[in-house]
Amino acid sequence: MTNNSNDFGIKKSLENLGLKVDNKGVSTGADYFANGRIIDSYSPTDGTLIAKIQLGSVEDYEKCIAEAKTAFKEFRMIPAPKRGELVRQFGLKLREYKDDLGKLVSYEIFARRSWRSTRNDRHLRFRSWSFSSITRLYHAF
Repeated sequence: MTNNSNDFGIKKSLENLGLKVDNKGVSTGADYFANGRIIDSYSPTDGTLIAKIQLGSVEDYEKCIAEAKTAFKEFRMIPAPKRGELVRQFGLKLREYKDDLGKLVSYEIFARRSWRSTRNDRHLRFRSWSFSSITRLYHAF
């Protein structure tokens, strides 16, 4: 990475997020894998490579769908208050990495810090709303 990316602190943010130069783009939550083509993410600021991500193949996504169906069958058996607690913990984890996530997004699209913070807050609020809506919809059926 060049001085621009280091001055911005992107290298440290990538480390904090557990991202490396080469990343697998598919996950079941337990492991990361991918068998598709590789795409590169460059900074529009200085043209330096931020990271590479290997996309999933059709088979990779079919594996994810199968895992998600299995996980859903198990997850729906957990009492609603415990499911809500898991969702709350997920939100807390996202908030823990809010600055690093915002820094990465803004570096990729060359956004201002104030915009980045506001946008992250909206994403976090939407996440809270969407999970609570999904839970309500599930219980409606």
